[in-house]
Amino acid sequence: MSVDHDAPASELLALLDLETIGDDLFRGHSPASSGKQVYGGQAIAQAIVAATRTVPIDRAVHSLHGYFVLAGDPRTPIDFAVERVRDGKSFTHLLATRRMRDLFNSNGRFVASVRERTPYNPAFLHPDEESTDDAQLAGYFENREAKRVLLLVITSDRGLCGAFNANVVKRVRQLLDTDYSEAHRAGNVTLMCIGKKGGEALKRMGYVVNLDLVNLTQNADAQNAFAAMQSVIDSYLAGNYDRVEVVYNKFKNAATQILVNEQLLPVAPAANVEKSSTSNDYIFEPDQVAILQDLIPRSLNTLFYRSLLDSLASEHGARMVAMDKATDNAGELLRTLRLAYNQARQAAITREISEIVGGVAALEG
Repeated sequence: MSVDHDAPASELLALLDLETIGDDLFRGHSPASSGKQVYGGQAIAQAIVAATRTVPIDRAVHSLHGYFVLAGDPRTPIDFAVERVRDGKSFTHLLATRRMRDLFNSNGRFVASVRERTPYNPAFLHPDEESTDDAQLAGYFENREAKRVLLLVITSDRGLCGAFNANVVKRVRQLLDTDYSEAHRAGNVTLMCIGKKGGEALKRMGYVVNLDLVNLTQNADAQNAFAAMQSVIDSYLAGNYDRVEVVYNKFKNAATQILVNEQLLPVAPAANVEKSSTSNDYIFEPDQVAILQDLIPRSLNTLFYRSLLDSLASEHGARMVAMDKATDNAGELLRTLRLAYNQARQAAITREISEIVGGVAALEG
C-alpha cells in the first residue's frame, strides 16, 4: 500500500490559495475535515495570505495580532477584507477583517503588521476624513469660512458684581471688531445673550441681540442647558452658522474669574496628543461612526453646561468680592463722615462757648 506524502502539502497550498473577489477582497474555504468549527490557525494563515497579497513581495510579516470573537462554520466561505492602515516606505500596517457570510456564525478581526504597529485605527482620530461617509458626522468637523457666526454671551441677571458683566460685553465687542469684523459688517453675527445684563448692555449700544435663551440662567439645570445647546447644534448642522463660540467668565476661585471665549463648533482637533507607548488594538462596538454620533453632541452639551455653571459660580465669586469691597468702602466712608461730624460738632460747641464768653464780658464791661 503506497502513501502519497505530498497530499497534505498540496491540500495546505490549496487551502491558502485564496480567491480574489474584488479590490483587497479575498475568499477562502475550509477543508472537509474541519469538524464543527473553523480551525483558528487556518483563519490566521488565510488572513496573512490576504494581507501579503496587498503589499510588495519583498515585505515579510513582522508580527500579527488577532481576536477570535465567535466560532466559524466551516461550511460557509470566509471573506477577508484588507484595510491599508499605514503604508510607509519600509513598513506596512494592515487590518484584515475575516467575516463569514452568515454574520451570526462568525465575526473575527486580524491585524498583520510589519513593525511600527499603531495602537488604534487612525481613522478613529479623523472621523471627518474618508474613513467615514457619514455627512452629519463630518459636519461637526468641517472648518468653513466664518461668514455666519453665533456668539453665546453668558452674563448675569443681576448687578452688584463689579466688572463681571462689563468684561464679557467688552470681549464681545473686541471679537466683533477683530475676528468677525467682516461678518459683523455684513450683519451675519448673531449675539445670543444668556442673562439679562449682557443683553440689556449690548442692546443699549445698538447691537441686535437674540433673547431666546436670556432666562436660561434662572433655571440652569442640565436638561434645559442640553436642550438649548441641542437647538444650537441643529442650527449649525443645518448650515445656519459657520462658527459657534461662547463668551463667559471661567471660575478659578472665589476671588478670580478668567474671561474666555471658546469655540464649540466646528469641533477643533485635539492638540499635542501623545502617542501611546503600548501596542493595543481595539474593537469598537457599535462602530466608530455610531459612537461619535452619540458622543459628540453629548460632549458639546456638557461643555456648554460647564460654561453656564462656570459663569454662575464666577458671578457669585465676583459679587462676593464686590460686596466685600463695598463693605470696606462703606466702613471707610462712615469713619470719614463720623470724623467730619465730630469736627463740625466740636467747632459748633467752641463757637457757642466763645459767643457766651463774649456776651458775658460785654455785660460786665
